[in-house]
Amino acid sequence: MEYEKFIEISNWPEGITEEQKQYFIAYVNNPSAKMRILENWNKIIKEQHLWSSDLKIKHCGYGEWVEEPDHVSIQYRGYDAYVNRIFICEHHNKEESWFGGHLCGYVRIPEDHPYFGKKCDQMDIDTHGGLTFSKIDEEHWISFDCGHSCDYIPTMEYIRKTNHELKYFLPLPKGFENFCLNHVYRNIQYCINECIKTINTLSNIKLIDTLSNIKF
Repeated sequence: MEYEKFIEISNWPEGITEEQKQYFIAYVNNPSAKMRILENWNKIIKEQHLWSSDLKIKHCGYGEWVEEPDHVSIQYRGYDAYVNRIFICEHHNKEESWFGGHLCGYVRIPEDHPYFGKKCDQMDIDTHGGLTFSKIDEEHWISFDCGHSCDYIPTMEYIRKTNHELKYFLPLPKGFENFCLNHVYRNIQYCINECIKTINTLSNIKLIDTLSNIKF
């Protein structure tokens, strides 16, 4: 992994002087600073399989989600993050029924970060589908989910493929089947990469905030 791939700032915020920019560039190009950041490359702390392969096949059909872990915790550049599968038993149904099979990614914002305590629409973070969750308790976690209209939700797609009666209730115009339902499953590695991208953004914002407070 090249260092430059995860330390990039394409747009400097207003108020940053040329002197501060040069200070930042000198900092990130310092060999000891590079080494500290490279040593904090992502580490998988824990992987868990929360549901059996048989249960997932029964309600989701076979796919990557069957063999993948259902929970992965990672640490990267001093930030905590995890990916979690949404798979919920719908107890109100007479027959056993489950919803989900898709993944969500979560990142913890440290207390000393300028985004700590802010809502989703107050943060400039580009992630899959945009931020959809921001919970502030003793800790502040933000997240994205992979259950959007362009995403493949295993239980829903499995029902659509196996329950032929659905097409009579929700018919699509001829020729639109593939166009409307060409969903993509976002796997564990995709979600880990999105967490890393989010952390990169948070880390850069923190660095810029620190630099903006330096008096020259």
